[in-house]
Amino acid sequence: MNTYHLAVMGNPIRQSQSPIIHKMFAEEFNLSISYKRVLVPDGGFDRTVSAFIKNQGYGFNVTLPCKKKAWKLVGERSEEAEAAKAVNTVIIKENGFMRGENTDGVGFARDLEANLGITLHKKNILVVGAGGAVSGVLKRLIDKKPFSVSIYNRTPEKAEALASLYPGNLKSVRLEELSDDYDIVINGTSIGVAAGEISLPERILKKAELSYDMVYSDKPTPFQNWTRLHSDAKAFDGLGMLVEQAGEAFSLWFGKKPDTKSVIEHIRNVGKEEESSEEE
Repeated sequence: MNTYHLAVMGNPIRQSQSPIIHKMFAEEFNLSISYKRVLVPDGGFDRTVSAFIKNQGYGFNVTLPCKKKAWKLVGERSEEAEAAKAVNTVIIKENGFMRGENTDGVGFARDLEANLGITLHKKNILVVGAGGAVSGVLKRLIDKKPFSVSIYNRTPEKAEALASLYPGNLKSVRLEELSDDYDIVINGTSIGVAAGEISLPERILKKAELSYDMVYSDKPTPFQNWTRLHSDAKAFDGLGMLVEQAGEAFSLWFGKKPDTKSVIEHIRNVGKEEESSEEE
């Protein structure tokens, strides 16, 4: 049986759940894979990729801070990757030619709609953040035809730059312009994992039916806790998005669609078991 060599590249990388997720996907189809975490040294992304390809690399995922570097490196890009100016999945073809994909938007929409039963159509949506995580999902989000999408970032210029890519569909707002009329609030910043104080006005949650943190943690994120403290909105983390974007990457590599729901459930239960054992 052939063994397919895969990897996830980034810095830091120890926290990545990708090896566990793809191992479960491969077991479903009786595929033999080797999936490793690869730490990318500062300024060493191109060298790391070259070494991986020389060692029979079949494909790889890319996480922070390398998604834009991957976008520049690949020879061909999908429409989603082009729109995001970021690549999180690379398909290695003959002679080392690389095609870059971005599966974040697919994973995001699939989790909200298929797993959580959330409709994005005709909703007022606020997106917090303007980094790589957000740029990867905006096209897919706008394609769902919400009533409005506003984007807020502490550095307004970054939000304005993203809004300029979707004229008429995406509005950049400043802190004082944040309203109390959002149905869905999406966090795409590091406040999901940082324990610091969240400097957002509580009014953004006044009419919200849910908040969605694109970050995954085995415990509720600070953004989830903040939502629950100040509103009755449901607060979800990004585990489903993580698994769904991985499922899309797996499908691009192997042409097989894995069962993502069982993987989400498994990782969620492992996290609960570890939390329970710590309490004991």
